[in-house]
Amino acid sequence: MTPHELRGDFQDLPLWREGVYQPLNRTLTHSRRVVIVPMTLVVPAYFEETVGRLRADGHRVCHVALLASRPTVLRRLRSRGEGVRSWAAGQVDRCLDGLSQLDPADGLHTDHLTLEEVIEEVARRAGLTLQPDRTPPLARPLRRWAVALRHLRRD
Repeated sequence: MTPHELRGDFQDLPLWREGVYQPLNRTLTHSRRVVIVPMTLVVPAYFEETVGRLRADGHRVCHVALLASRPTVLRRLRSRGEGVRSWAAGQVDRCLDGLSQLDPADGLHTDHLTLEEVIEEVARRAGLTLQPDRTPPLARPLRRWAVALRHLRRD
């Protein structure tokens, strides 16, 4: 939503960080529901400004950093239609460096885990009980493929 000449890392915008914190704080204050927020937040000060602030406000936050090697991350980006010139691919080294600075106890190395294993481990760490997947086994890859198609991006 910013003009092309002002684009960079949107997380550098204080308004973006406040826009992450405010709805999460409000939701967690007024609901007993679990909120899962998938995001890559790798600048320690920004992590503290959002996650640290939620914790300081008394909210229980289970942080799980999904980690993978550079080749794995690039392969996963390609599988979702992100080329080597995409914005996401250009952020890989910076993000891997930032993730290496986080609490190692929060890390989950996913290089050799299936999607189901990652989901189960995140749920275990968060103290959640998963419901059985009632999707027929043969339909699961088709469902994932359909989701991937809806999220394709152009370089």
